[in-house]
Amino acid sequence: MIIAIGLSAFLLLLVYSTYFGINRAVDAASEEQETLETGRTLVELLRQDFRGALASEKYVFKGEVKELTGSDTASSVEFVTTSSIGENQLRLTKIGYFLALSEEGDRVMVRAASRNLGSDLHETGTAFEVSKMIETFNLEFYDGTGWATVWDSGKDGKMPKQVKISIGIKDKKGNIKAFTVEEAILGGI
Repeated sequence: MIIAIGLSAFLLLLVYSTYFGINRAVDAASEEQETLETGRTLVELLRQDFRGALASEKYVFKGEVKELTGSDTASSVEFVTTSSIGENQLRLTKIGYFLALSEEGDRVMVRAASRNLGSDLHETGTAFEVSKMIETFNLEFYDGTGWATVWDSGKDGKMPKQVKISIGIKDKKGNIKAFTVEEAILGGI
C-alpha cells in the first residue's frame, strides 16, 4: 500500500511538473509571437506610408533626431503621403511618427495624421498610440551617396532616395528585438 501511494505521488508530481512546463513554454512562445507581430505590423505601416511619400516643393519631408530623456534620443519624421488609413484612401494626408514618454515614463510610438497639409501636425493632427512596446526608433535617409540622420526637403529642395527604419521592440522580460528595413521613396532625388 505504501509503495502504491509513493508511486502515485511520484506520477502526480511528474504530471504536474510536465503540465506547468508546457504552460511556461506556451506563454513564452505567445510572448515571442506578440513581439514579432508588433514589429512586423509597425514596420509594414511605416513602409506603406513612406512608399506614398510625395516628392514636391509644396510639401516638406522632414526627419530629425529629438531628445527623449537626458542623452537618450529617437527619430521623428513628418511628410505628406498618398498612403492613408481609413475610408478615403485617395486624399493626401500629412503624417508624423515619433516616440513620446507616457505619464508613467514608458515609451510610446505615436502616429499623428492630418488632412490639413499646411498646418502644424501637432496642432491639427489626430494622434494615436501605435505601440507601448517600442524601445528605440531610428531613421536614416539616403541621398544617393551616403546616409544621414536628419533630412529637411524644405532646405535641401529634394527628397531622400531611401529610408532605413530601425525599431527596437521590448518584450515583457526586457529583451529588445531589433527590426531594420529599407524602403525606397518613389520620386526621391
